[in-house]
Amino acid sequence: MILETPRLILRRHGVQDHPWLQHLFADPAVMRHAFAGHPFTEAETRAFLDAYGARPDEAHGIGVIVARDTGSLLGVAGLLPCDALGEDDVELGFVLATAAQGRGYAQEIGRAQIDHAFSAFGKSRVLALASPHNQASLKALERLGMQPFGEVESPQRGPRLVRVAFRPQAA
Repeated sequence: MILETPRLILRRHGVQDHPWLQHLFADPAVMRHAFAGHPFTEAETRAFLDAYGARPDEAHGIGVIVARDTGSLLGVAGLLPCDALGEDDVELGFVLATAAQGRGYAQEIGRAQIDHAFSAFGKSRVLALASPHNQASLKALERLGMQPFGEVESPQRGPRLVRVAFRPQAA
């Protein structure tokens, strides 16, 4: 799974990325609304990457967002299977380091993920699940054209507002 945008590359994580990812996932400011809503320990980071990291033999997974111009790591993003609405959907997600927030990266990687879900997976819709308290993510999803679609309770993540993007209809 490699996605490219004008400013970003989404690639699989490697062992060389683990120290940076541990730092990202241990940051309370970054993690307050992500995943379970708390910083990850080193063991939780490894377990998360083992469970959800992009693999060469799978179409889904979380990868590392890299700035094209500098090669700097900016965050993580990816598409994961999601049955929050009782169907075989995919969920887009992104978590950005504090220094990368507010620069339009969420919209850029989010748009690429939506387009990829429609073209590569043939999905008719793409979901995003965000904490009701994460106003920055909710605004980013709104800018992507994702519409409110209810709320779900996740045992691991707590309450989540569901946003959905539908495949454009052919004219």
